[in-house]
Amino acid sequence: MSFDALELVSTGVGAVAWIFMLKEDDNAKLWELIGSMSIVAIMGANPFLGLAAIAAAAYSMIRDKKARVLPISLGKGAITAGIGSALFLLMGFPFLVELVIVITVLTILRKHNRIGRDSIKTVLPWVKQKNQDLRSVTKGKGSSSVDQPYDSAPVRT
Repeated sequence: MSFDALELVSTGVGAVAWIFMLKEDDNAKLWELIGSMSIVAIMGANPFLGLAAIAAAAYSMIRDKKARVLPISLGKGAITAGIGSALFLLMGFPFLVELVIVITVLTILRKHNRIGRDSIKTVLPWVKQKNQDLRSVTKGKGSSSVDQPYDSAPVRT
């Protein structure tokens, strides 16, 4: 069996999160965390994280005898982790970095009341004007792809 440092780090992060969840005494969140640890272990083929998830579930059941497994919370954590893993797999890392940047900028702008319907109404005419300026500059320089429809080939003169 081979393993790498990333498997050990992800197992350590999961174990630390589980330890902090034990202190909170919130069973629903605890089982949500165990569900997400389980799915990440399965999708990443990480046996250490899988064993940590099993140990977390066993210890949680032993610690509180009347506590029961919460399948809704377990499923919620598993679905959340599955969707997150699928996004990373399908979209790729560069797209996700751009998405995080856009969300961060929008959050900052909304926090400072810099974006809203009024700002969009002022930006759209500016963009239209810049587009018209660009078209007028390129019209005098011969054939332009701006004037051509997308499905036709450019005309050579």
